[in-house]
Amino acid sequence: MIKWIVLIALILFTNSCDKVTKKYKACSIKDQNEFVYRYMQKNYLWNSTMPELDYLSYNSPEELLEDLKDPKDHWSFIIDTKALNSYFNEGKYIGLGIKFSDENGDIYISLVYQNSPAFNAGIKRGMKLISINGKLVKDMNSQEIHEAFGKNEVGVAVNLELEYNNQINEYNLTKAEIDAKSVITTKIINDGNNKIGYIVFDKFVGFSNNELDDAFREFKSANINKLIVDLRYNGGGLVDVAQHLASLIHPSNDIFVKMKFNQQNSIKNSQLYFTRLNNSLENLDGIYFITTKYTCSASEAVINGLKPYVDNIFMIGQKSCGKPVGMIGDNFCGKSILPIEFKITNANDEGDYFGGMTPDCYASDDIKHSFGDRDESMLRATLDLIDYNVCESPSNKQARRVSNKSKLQLLGIHKITGAY
Repeated sequence: MIKWIVLIALILFTNSCDKVTKKYKACSIKDQNEFVYRYMQKNYLWNSTMPELDYLSYNSPEELLEDLKDPKDHWSFIIDTKALNSYFNEGKYIGLGIKFSDENGDIYISLVYQNSPAFNAGIKRGMKLISINGKLVKDMNSQEIHEAFGKNEVGVAVNLELEYNNQINEYNLTKAEIDAKSVITTKIINDGNNKIGYIVFDKFVGFSNNELDDAFREFKSANINKLIVDLRYNGGGLVDVAQHLASLIHPSNDIFVKMKFNQQNSIKNSQLYFTRLNNSLENLDGIYFITTKYTCSASEAVINGLKPYVDNIFMIGQKSCGKPVGMIGDNFCGKSILPIEFKITNANDEGDYFGGMTPDCYASDDIKHSFGDRDESMLRATLDLIDYNVCESPSNKQARRVSNKSKLQLLGIHKITGAY
């Protein structure tokens, strides 16, 4: 059963207090369509402007949902419940262990999970994707790229051609269950009089709190005075994990976020608070978030939630994805419907950043360097801001470029994981 509230990009936000009390057993297409339509009528954030449709005429609940969505809604979807639970409870999914990013129509490896098929084959960050199972990526659209990777089943073979240093190599991979860690990298950076904690945080899922506690225990022991949180590929996840990360940064009893539902469900309106944790950091004199267009939902909520209380907070990189809303959802017929159900703001009622959150300093994503490498452009820009109080201000042109539609639109479980 759905037991969280989720904040994601091509993902979600939360930990719901609602419990599903009945099993939905009527599973013809018409029954499923009716379930989806009725659920949306009651729970969808924009239910007051939702079109009236002949839901019984649709060939699938997925098709129906697309026609019910508000123009602002790029996120609501239906997914296999088993896959959803596996990811949010355990951080596991079936795939190759790769995240991608796109630059000017080209697709690059941005992150490789350790001990995955891709990692074991020697695939690394910065490689350019040329072909999938013999099909050239440059000749495919988003849907075709998605289909080229094949079914999300253990044992499915995938052939990739990847270019690196002007050389193209072929990799034959087999899909497996990926145990995707949340904390990709931690590092203590000694920089003049500053001791800086650096963390690459990839997702907000069930076990993430333990990984965050380990990382912040290291930071606290090192007595860091500044913190860099690299969220460049973090599409979001569970709101209670967002609350945990925020509390490690700002231990207090202050309001973290407010959640506001549609008028019909206003009784659900609620607030979440910061807490004081064993590994919370005290007296940081600088907090820096690295962001890109893949930084979404729960990631944005953490930054926005801290702003009313922290003066020395900065965003470096690119405009974030712009998802100030979240999901709860319900289960039916082995599927989960995850529509947008609430708005999210900080304590000052600031939200509505559907156009993305604009960084204080612009920096491009540098996939040619490893995370934590001081020569990597986003980390370099952050250190320059810390050391010299200077940075490149984001221009309108850069903001537009970052918001351009990606050639790789994630579908299905990949909307949740952000990965293949």
